[in-house]
Amino acid sequence: MYLHRKMLCFAFLISTLCSLSTVAFAIEEKLAIIKNNANGQGLTLQVYTPPLAPKNRLEAKLFQDVQIFGNVASLAAGNINGTTGDEFIFLTDGSFGSNGLYLYTVKPEDGALSFHLLADDRSLERNVQFATLCDCDSDPEKELAIIKRLQNGSHQLIIYDLPTRRWGNALAIAGAANIGNNIIGLSAGDMAGNSKSELVIAQKNGNGTVRVEIYSPPSSLSDSLGPPLLSYSDLGSDIIPDGLAVGDFDHDSEDEIALVRSLKNGAHGLDILKAPTAFGDEDPVFIASNVNIGQNVAKMTAFKINTAGPSFNQPPQAVVNANPRKGSLPLTVTLDGSNSQDADGFIQHYLWEFDNGQIITGPKLQYTYDTPGAHVVTLTVIDNENSQDSTQITIEATEAANNNDTTDSQNLLPAERELIKLINQERQKYNLASLKVHSALVTAAKEHSKDMAQNNFISHTGSDGSSPFTRMADAGYRFRTAGENVAAGYSSPQAVLAGWMNSPGHRRNLLNANYCELGVGYAYQGRSTYGRYWTLTLGCR
Repeated sequence: MYLHRKMLCFAFLISTLCSLSTVAFAIEEKLAIIKNNANGQGLTLQVYTPPLAPKNRLEAKLFQDVQIFGNVASLAAGNINGTTGDEFIFLTDGSFGSNGLYLYTVKPEDGALSFHLLADDRSLERNVQFATLCDCDSDPEKELAIIKRLQNGSHQLIIYDLPTRRWGNALAIAGAANIGNNIIGLSAGDMAGNSKSELVIAQKNGNGTVRVEIYSPPSSLSDSLGPPLLSYSDLGSDIIPDGLAVGDFDHDSEDEIALVRSLKNGAHGLDILKAPTAFGDEDPVFIASNVNIGQNVAKMTAFKINTAGPSFNQPPQAVVNANPRKGSLPLTVTLDGSNSQDADGFIQHYLWEFDNGQIITGPKLQYTYDTPGAHVVTLTVIDNENSQDSTQITIEATEAANNNDTTDSQNLLPAERELIKLINQERQKYNLASLKVHSALVTAAKEHSKDMAQNNFISHTGSDGSSPFTRMADAGYRFRTAGENVAAGYSSPQAVLAGWMNSPGHRRNLLNANYCELGVGYAYQGRSTYGRYWTLTLGCR
């Protein structure tokens, strides 16, 4: 029997590290494809096993389609946090409530997306068209290479060191100006077999055909690309912008080049060609050609993912106890990580990172806060074989005279007040701070519930194409962390809370220690499919 009950959740989280698995993993290269949704609203992320002979077709998806809100200026993937496997890298154009260009990492999770802000660097902010991660210098860490379009129509290449801490700025370390006028793609890989990245650039020729060239990366900010190491001068005229990826798709320890073409039937085709490591004038060798990958393809990148293998070292598990977790200033908190465990060894290092940049070592310590706010503390434990795990808690410090948990509660309906009370009671069961009502979050929640009720739908995307984050920004809420749960058909606050708590993604939002404020909106429309519509907005500034 079909019940008129439905829930959706979406999270926009910052600095939330997932615990490492207790199984060692092998790594395989996959293809990540972003498609424009058929209704013109939003994007869909799909990840596939690459097509190789003799099947010459895309294998099954690795997880369900992931819906993405906002405008994505570019997509890349790489291992930037030291764990096994890659994270997706999104450059967005500020549609989440800022005028700057943000850089985010993201991994799909069950029921929700978890976004981590990596850099907020206003020097990146305009006209970035392509991005890739690379090993472009002598250190073992990944760099970000971007191509931006200048006012004179030419393109500029810039390579950045990524910040070591979230919320840091990326640092430009190398670049080259005037690298061409018709660039349509950028990627990077170990094309020469030297354990260092070369840049792979797709560019249109004067006759409309496309050439793909391999370059050594520049070594300084005033450098030039120099002559290409290898050039495929004519690969046809139907290659789409941002349809270029580099990866070891056939598992031979050498990187290949993947290209997306527009087919005559309106679909898109995928080619994979093998480039020689000893560069010469060889013709391209295709190991997959014109594989149909569907319509509306917008961007593509290679993506390394974990595949289960034999277990050798089990990573540790970080566990934090804090007492108290909230209180008035000055607030002294005892932080205890001594319950952290390592099943097959021992923990060598305990690293406590505070949101002011301070790092303290040791299994147990006391820390005094003298400024109000929701303060995030990260504990990273490292075992005797250098495996690590991190976990976070939030300490809420308030001014002694401030008791403003019910700001703007006079604008709330009784059902909305009841739901807020139930949410905070549920959080208290898990020693989490209560969430304060914020008028802008209330406005965003109420408007979205009203929109869903009047227009008979349930989605995170509004009838006007708005995302949860644009609605919050439009209401005047400038967030550092934000999320949204929606539901329909539930007859009471108790019922909708129970539904959310029984859903892993929604439960994760409700019990997220990074949130400090909330808003709730309820709307009823008797002639609609579900009748009752609920929206919960969550955030912290």
